[in-house]
Amino acid sequence: MAFAFWLLLEIAPATTQVSNFRQSARLGLFVILASAAAYLHWQESKALEAFRASVGIPMAIACLVVGSMGLVPLDSGGFAVNRFVVATTLTCWLCYGFTRLPTGLVALTCVPASVLTLLGSAAQDDDHVVALGVYLGVANLIGWIMSVEIERRERALFWSARQLTEATAALEEMARSASEAAAARKHVLAAVSHDLRQPVASLALYARLLRARNDVLEPAGLLGTVNRVEACISALSGNLDRLAELGGLRSAKAALPVTHIALDRVFDRIESVYSTEASRRGVRLVVRHPGQGCEFALSNEDRLWDVLSNLVGNALKFPALGTRSWVLIGVRRRGDRLVIEVRDNGIGIAPDDQRHVFEEYFQVANHARNPERGYGLGLSIVRETVARLPGHSIALASRPGRGTRFSLTLPVGTAARYADGPVPEPRCCESPRMPYRTDGAAASGTGERPSSDASYDSEARPAEALCGAYVLMIEDDDSMRDALGRLLEQWGVLVESAASGEEALQAATRAERLFEAIVSDFRLPDARNGLELIDEIRRIEGRRTPAILLSGEFDVEELRGSAPADVHVMAKPPDLPRLRELLSDFARGVAPLGA
Repeated sequence: MAFAFWLLLEIAPATTQVSNFRQSARLGLFVILASAAAYLHWQESKALEAFRASVGIPMAIACLVVGSMGLVPLDSGGFAVNRFVVATTLTCWLCYGFTRLPTGLVALTCVPASVLTLLGSAAQDDDHVVALGVYLGVANLIGWIMSVEIERRERALFWSARQLTEATAALEEMARSASEAAAARKHVLAAVSHDLRQPVASLALYARLLRARNDVLEPAGLLGTVNRVEACISALSGNLDRLAELGGLRSAKAALPVTHIALDRVFDRIESVYSTEASRRGVRLVVRHPGQGCEFALSNEDRLWDVLSNLVGNALKFPALGTRSWVLIGVRRRGDRLVIEVRDNGIGIAPDDQRHVFEEYFQVANHARNPERGYGLGLSIVRETVARLPGHSIALASRPGRGTRFSLTLPVGTAARYADGPVPEPRCCESPRMPYRTDGAAASGTGERPSSDASYDSEARPAEALCGAYVLMIEDDDSMRDALGRLLEQWGVLVESAASGEEALQAATRAERLFEAIVSDFRLPDARNGLELIDEIRRIEGRRTPAILLSGEFDVEELRGSAPADVHVMAKPPDLPRLRELLSDFARGVAPLGA
């Protein structure tokens, strides 16, 4: 402001101007304030170290100069004090509000400047000295209050910013810890999956070997036992898949693929797995197989099994007290929809608890956290699975002491589009199926072998394409290597077994002819994994030898996506009909697409 007045009067001086003293004062004030501003900008660190001096001295000079202007004649030679009261007030407010100096220190400068202004007014015999004194006093009081309030708010803002910074740092640390924990969890679950799938795969293969020799073992009554062993193995494998989803290793948002499936297979599986458990608990399990019009559904067979097995398992865990307990599963048609119901006459669920039963770790009537009654994860898995199946929904109805009914609604399927083997023979709708006896015969007591055994006997016979096929099998688990090797030999395959990558490379080097196929585990005891080992063997043979990669990891889909197109990835336990089909194609020189 001082520089602007100085420049204005230098460019266009007033005709009545008789004094240049004020011009010199304005120019001097500008030089002092400009020098202070330059010092604060270019020597910021030093200026902050001596903040009171670097800001306070220019401030004091500015206030005193403005306050003294009333004692100096105007440029025209006369005196006019009242206008400097306003200038002093504005200067004081700027000092209180923007210098960030302590309020008392600012007052030590602004109050004397105000007194100098009043002295100038008194020297000129101004009639309004008292009024001007009150005005300047109020102006200083307002400036004081403004400075205190600004300082209070700035302190609050400073501490809020500091707390926000600390909270942000804490959140970043928590996010980092959570990321590390998630990675550790994934590694642990992957290791657990691999260690669990190995014996499961071996059991499945041994069960298939026993079933293939049923003509010899039938008198001992082992067929029914083998049926149940295979069903339980399948259930355990499905539990591992659900554990993978619960661990967050697969996308929880993507929709699950659906196809036309036969419900009778799922109901057979439910009956085989849970009939023994129902007998142990003294619960009557009634499985009413689907009949005409409700044999097929548009769903995902494995995930539908997950849902129904959780519902049936929960129903068996909480039977009725003091009465004969039963659990019933059936299906009925409603237009273009099917409704699968799982009903029981158990303890029921209170209305307040029904809102929480699908939450993780919530359990009804298990306050002691008895592990035999589960961990409260089954229904949460049901909720997530149903939410990811297109066109599926689930409803709950229950009364304490009267039982519970879960109703799963899903789209109707068609037999014409059923592509997973022969169409099952239709059954009468809502008619219970007779359970197996432990000797493998039907409950009717005929003792006849089920017709389905023919398919297993045919699997035991070597296929023409596989007779003499030369296959390199790499598996570090002894039982898995033994079981799979025996099964391949039953199919007529010449098997070269290896327990490690080094043994496999040696076998490939000394082999008298090329392998028709390589079957390798993914996780091996050597530094290389199955994919890397397959590449090395292919380099030794000088061709892209057909290969099948077996994996017990959770992220089989991820592994399948990263593997080359000519390496077929299969989860453990392997789908034996698909494995046999692939090996037959390889032996005939056919390169099938997909695994």
